[in-house]
Amino acid sequence: MTAQGPALPATPGDRGVRAPLDTSGTSGVPAAIDRRGRVLSASRLREMRRAFGRRHLGLVVGALIALWLVLVFSRAVTEAAAVNEDADAVRQQIAELRERLDDARREVAVIQSGEFVLHRSRAFGMGETGERVFSLEPGAPPAPQIRPLGEPVEQEPTTPLEDWIALLFGG
Repeated sequence: MTAQGPALPATPGDRGVRAPLDTSGTSGVPAAIDRRGRVLSASRLREMRRAFGRRHLGLVVGALIALWLVLVFSRAVTEAAAVNEDADAVRQQIAELRERLDDARREVAVIQSGEFVLHRSRAFGMGETGERVFSLEPGAPPAPQIRPLGEPVEQEPTTPLEDWIALLFGG
């Protein structure tokens, strides 16, 4: 035997009159009541479950899209940082190349100067009038050693350590 209570009045959001409350449960309280205090029918409960599932699906899809956007932007930021590092390296190379170019231009200016041309021409035996040209013959012996004051020319070779010991401690 099922005891049913009176039908509830319709509210502006309802589509017609609601079904009477089923108070056959242990406490006499309906099984499903929405936030506004309305009793929910079984079809409405199924519909809400589907909507709840769709809502969750929408949240999951939204979260995935947000995650995708974060990954895309983080990758773009990472690539921009790498490009900036490459640009800094290229700027450094350009600065080094400009420095080398300036050095080369100064060298060209020196080479094209009259003093350098005269200096190099003397190496080839072309000097000014009145100058005597001289050079050593190929295979000529080295010049004799200059003798320090008071020391004989002929000495037995010594190591640098022995030279330091003789200098510091005399001997």
